[in-house]
Amino acid sequence: MSDLEKYRELYTLAWRVYEEEQSRANRHDAKAATLLSALTLFIGASGFFGKRVIDFGTPPHGQLQWGVVVLYSFLFVSLLVAWVLTFRAFSLSTMRKAPLNEGMVRAFKDHRLVDVYYSMALKLSSEHKRNAATVDRKMKRLSHGYFSVGISVILFALFCILYAACRWEDALGDCYGR
Repeated sequence: MSDLEKYRELYTLAWRVYEEEQSRANRHDAKAATLLSALTLFIGASGFFGKRVIDFGTPPHGQLQWGVVVLYSFLFVSLLVAWVLTFRAFSLSTMRKAPLNEGMVRAFKDHRLVDVYYSMALKLSSEHKRNAATVDRKMKRLSHGYFSVGISVILFALFCILYAACRWEDALGDCYGR
């Protein structure tokens, strides 16, 4: 095997690794976009309940009503935190690779092809660690967003139960002091 074939194979391997990392990053971005869309809808829906809490629960009378107001506050804050944590996954920089600029064109012109393959493979491999770390940070931020969504769902379920109980008490005339 000649040096040209060897370094072409090295470059091809480095490029495949780059494409795998890029694909991994794209999958995480797609998950974050889906979660962000769902959270945006969930925040909008929680605004509906927020209006109900404000209409019926201010000023709060009784422990059950205080519980509804406090739980809704926690729910809304947890939704905002989940949205911010998920959005932060997008704030990370994109994948890096060897630039295609005048310097690269000059390198192709001035050097042998075997040297070009070798230098491009080195550049891709040196960027691999940085790219892998970026994708890992994206995943970590996204997992924090998923965790916050889980907490928000639990708070929403508790809020619905407490809100229904408070409305039931309201129907009986006890919850809102009416």
